[in-house]
Amino acid sequence: MTEAKKMTYVFGADRTEGTVDMRDILGGKGASLAHMSREGLPVPPGFTISAECCGYYFSHDKTWPPGLEAQVHQQMQRLEEVTDRRFGKAPRPLLVSVRSGAAVSMPGMMDTILNTGLHPGLCESWNPITFWYDYAEYVSSYARSVTDMPADAFEEMERQLRRERGRSPEDILSPEESEELAKQFLEAYKYHTGEDFSTDPGELLRRAINAVFESWTSARAIHYRQHHGIRRLTGTAVNVQAMFPSEVSGVLFTVNPNTGNSSEMIIEAARGLGELVVSGRVSPDIYVLDRETMKAKESPGENGCLAEKHLRELGELALKVEEVFGHAADIEWGLAEGKLVLLQARRIAGLDVVMDLKQARLDEIANLKALAGDQTKVWCIHNLAETIPAPRPLSWDIVSQFMSGAGGFGRMYKELGYVPSKQIDERGFLDLIGGRIYADLTRAPELFFDRFPLKYDLDKTPEDMIDALDAPPQKSDFTNVDPRFYLRLPYYLYKMLATQRQIKKQLPAYLKRLQEEILPPYLSYVEETRKMDLGALSDEELLEEFDARLDRVMNDFGKESIKPTFFAGLCYGMVEGTLCSVLGEAKGKTIGRQLVMGLGGDKTLEADAALYDVAYDKRIMDSFLEEYGHRGINEFELAQPRWREDPNYLKRILATYRHPDTRPPQEHHEEQKARREELEAKLPEMFAAEGGAFLLDGLRQDLKDAQTYMPWRETAKHYLMMGYELLRWVLEELGCRWELDSDIHFLCYEELFQYRQRQRELKQEIARRKVRWQALQRIELPEVIRSDDLSVVGKPMARFAVTNELEGMALASGVAEGVAQLLRSPDEARDLENYIIVCPSTDPGWTPLFVRAVALVVERGGMLSHGAVVARDFGIPAVRITGAMRRIPDGAKLRVDGNESKVYIL
Repeated sequence: MTEAKKMTYVFGADRTEGTVDMRDILGGKGASLAHMSREGLPVPPGFTISAECCGYYFSHDKTWPPGLEAQVHQQMQRLEEVTDRRFGKAPRPLLVSVRSGAAVSMPGMMDTILNTGLHPGLCESWNPITFWYDYAEYVSSYARSVTDMPADAFEEMERQLRRERGRSPEDILSPEESEELAKQFLEAYKYHTGEDFSTDPGELLRRAINAVFESWTSARAIHYRQHHGIRRLTGTAVNVQAMFPSEVSGVLFTVNPNTGNSSEMIIEAARGLGELVVSGRVSPDIYVLDRETMKAKESPGENGCLAEKHLRELGELALKVEEVFGHAADIEWGLAEGKLVLLQARRIAGLDVVMDLKQARLDEIANLKALAGDQTKVWCIHNLAETIPAPRPLSWDIVSQFMSGAGGFGRMYKELGYVPSKQIDERGFLDLIGGRIYADLTRAPELFFDRFPLKYDLDKTPEDMIDALDAPPQKSDFTNVDPRFYLRLPYYLYKMLATQRQIKKQLPAYLKRLQEEILPPYLSYVEETRKMDLGALSDEELLEEFDARLDRVMNDFGKESIKPTFFAGLCYGMVEGTLCSVLGEAKGKTIGRQLVMGLGGDKTLEADAALYDVAYDKRIMDSFLEEYGHRGINEFELAQPRWREDPNYLKRILATYRHPDTRPPQEHHEEQKARREELEAKLPEMFAAEGGAFLLDGLRQDLKDAQTYMPWRETAKHYLMMGYELLRWVLEELGCRWELDSDIHFLCYEELFQYRQRQRELKQEIARRKVRWQALQRIELPEVIRSDDLSVVGKPMARFAVTNELEGMALASGVAEGVAQLLRSPDEARDLENYIIVCPSTDPGWTPLFVRAVALVVERGGMLSHGAVVARDFGIPAVRITGAMRRIPDGAKLRVDGNESKVYIL
């Protein structure tokens, strides 16, 4: 940058330099303020420092670009002239607000600092009753935003300040007493920062501007940009605006943001500055305004802080804002001495999603009717929801192809001797319903033997139907078969026997083959492919490379990576069957779960132990990320950043691991291993006592196979995800090149190859799909859907009857008590003692949370699910409870009994 370059843009007071199209330079807030000012709307004057200055700040050792200081000084002089006030000087002081404003709104950016420039020398130019209160609030706000003081440094003093603010005029503190309160804030500031709070307005302004720049690199802001693939932005703009002495302020929504009702406006208002309402520090008065009459349909009555006259003026001004922007708006406003001003206006966040909800539900029902045709179909939530709960279009295309007969999943079945149908080859057995992955139970039997009349029992309970998917269908129906079926019967019998022989042949030697013949060339492929310079490839070459990676990873290696899960399920089923036949069902299942805990060779659990070593400096983070950085939360979603891209979640886990009460994961593992080995030693005695000794040798072989293959369910997936990351890298390159960033994941697979030719059309389609994708996440769906009762789609689910005893399916044995944490994602976890994880399901991203958890409750998953495997290794009970997230209150004390398959709300 040179001194001649323009870095500040004024707005308001009959002069505006920016435009609404300059978001990349002025940020969203700055562009909005400029647009309102140009259209003659009442906006307090100010100026915007361009986002380019933030980029310069970080690339030049946190210094301002040449000329910026002079331009800021010039703009402050202009503000003094147009307001007839002097910055931080009596008797008519000019004070300013300083706020961030990136082109894309994101969490983690600096909160607005109000009254910048305030200092004790202005006491006599202020209301003597409120000055020290206002000054204390300024010190607190400034310290919270500009320094790295602990968040709770002023907590007790702020509570006292709020109490004093709420007193009646006759009981309020005297100026001398309130000054003493303000001095406590100043003393706390000095204690934590080692310096006095500045009284120089210029220094206060400069440090506030720097704080806005610094917030660009806050952990939350970085995480947001990485998560959403935002790369093109270089920084945030800074908005400096003359303070408006609001007597009443708040926000207005020109359309009801909760219902989408366009006939009414919602106004939130409170006495004082608007930041109190925006930040949630006060409970505002709520007005529901009829747009036609501008009269309040609902209001707080006579005690409200807005008169009818001001409600009308505010409503009419809001309509002008809508006209100027061309869309419904969320408006920040202030009122003083009868004058209304606008402090910000933007689109109402999420309104488009609310407006789409009704149509989204109708479209889903119509789609299911079309899929069912004249059949009665039943769809059941699939266990893929553990790792991809709400796939975007591109991930869905990749995963659904993988799960089809022609993909890696179907190829595995064919290699084992099964004969999937043509329908399974072409479209698989999975459907996307309400943005979630369901299995069509009437189509799924075709995965095994084409046109053989096998089927799942569709009259079972939802829980039983979910479990049924873990095995081939057991029911036969010969009533309506084609007569030619009987001519094909010898073929089917031959194929069934051949399948049994093939499975029996592959099972003993497969793991050795996987480790010695399949993994080495695959890992070499991954290593070499990681070195490829994607930036040097043309678009066409990138798309060819994507297809090549897709075939190598998801088809060639994909079919091998899921065989351990198949064999583990088969062997464990035989183990459990033998145990139940000898010891009884309840005892047999309990012992079965205990015989597969504390197993070695699970890469997910090894990653957890390695991260613990990082916490105690026995290993460096770079080394951990080199080995495990390709993993992540919901990792089958290609839009999801991997840990090496966004390690913030891992850093939070490290803090948990450093807690003195956290035991090393390896300790948990060794304990469970010892318990398992002790139980194995008792098996001969137990079987002899029940007269089943003759079954012991067969059990031991099946158990050995189950114990061998079970850890490889997660380990093979660990290796598959190495290749999956390679797919993501190509998409990231294309997303950046096409200036789509993470929006590329809202394209379908075929559209990748059409994007350059259909760019404008597809960008519009992406915008529509993003809204629909978000709307679908708000639609409630049961775990089992029947085509003869589609009214359940999007219908609020019936709340379960209040009961203190919930029965489900045990996934890991044991009994424990603790406090429930209801979590949709592992990064929502709070740091509590003796907590119980309650969630829909888990994947490897959840594993670190198990270190301090005492139990697990999930809504879905079977004995081979991630949550079940990890819970058994950590020795904590786990139970699957249908609707757990609706039936268990957050923070409730629970007893989880993995022996009796029950959860008690205490």
